[in-house]
Amino acid sequence: MNIGLSGLGGTNVLQQAQTAALQRDQNQQTEFSNILESAMQATDSQQKRAAAEEMESFFINMLFTEMRRSVPEPQGLFERSNAEKIFEDMKFEEIANQLAASGGLGIADMVYEDLTRVSRANEQAVAAMNYRRIMDNE
Repeated sequence: MNIGLSGLGGTNVLQQAQTAALQRDQNQQTEFSNILESAMQATDSQQKRAAAEEMESFFINMLFTEMRRSVPEPQGLFERSNAEKIFEDMKFEEIANQLAASGGLGIADMVYEDLTRVSRANEQAVAAMNYRRIMDNE
């Protein structure tokens, strides 16, 4: 006897899982956008370094999340509770934070250099515009 997904309301469950995955992806994109925005608005080098480390930490945590998703969940007697899943998420987030703070993959250094370079270029552009205004007014 083959019941299939539709006999158990499986289509609805599948739609719910797809909706949850889409919502999770949208939340990650929003979070990453917020981190990127704060990095671009950072004015001093400590803020830029902190923003760069936060970006690397976020990236490492995403890697861990995707790696854990590729491993099948245990079934039957050893299923994990929601509390265990939440604890594991928190644990890997903290590991990602510690990795990024200790040098991690080197992404924070590259982001910091780019932020510094972009910041200098913006300062030079503003100075050039101010100089032109002064010269035009004379």
